[in-house]
Amino acid sequence: MRRYLPGQNSFPLPSFIIKVTFAMMLVSIVLPCYNPPPGWEQIIYERYYEFCKLSGEQAQLLVVMDGKGSRDYTDALTFLENTIGNLMVIAYDENRGKGYAIRQGVAAASGDLIIYPDIPNLGDISKVTEQQI
Repeated sequence: MRRYLPGQNSFPLPSFIIKVTFAMMLVSIVLPCYNPPPGWEQIIYERYYEFCKLSGEQAQLLVVMDGKGSRDYTDALTFLENTIGNLMVIAYDENRGKGYAIRQGVAAASGDLIIYPDIPNLGDISKVTEQQI
């Protein structure tokens, strides 16, 4: 059995502590979207539930549609609304940029911890549970 002394920098955080930490706080995931790729809603669905499984709690998901873009996203948003219980969709017609979208999502978020990955990097949200918070 390996022992760790106070002051050591590499103290591992057991997974049960991670779950307890997340269980005591609401995590909000702000996802800015502009012209997301085909199938994006399925990626969001899978990664969201992967995150919830790893953290032990359901997170709040805020999808910010930053402008209409070139496609109709009604079916994708309906799918997300039907499959993710704690979902908020923020949408506006004109593209105002990623920073504006993030600020809108953060302003509407109610979590104790707020993260904002991009759709291409959405798999990285599961890594949040691996870090000491």
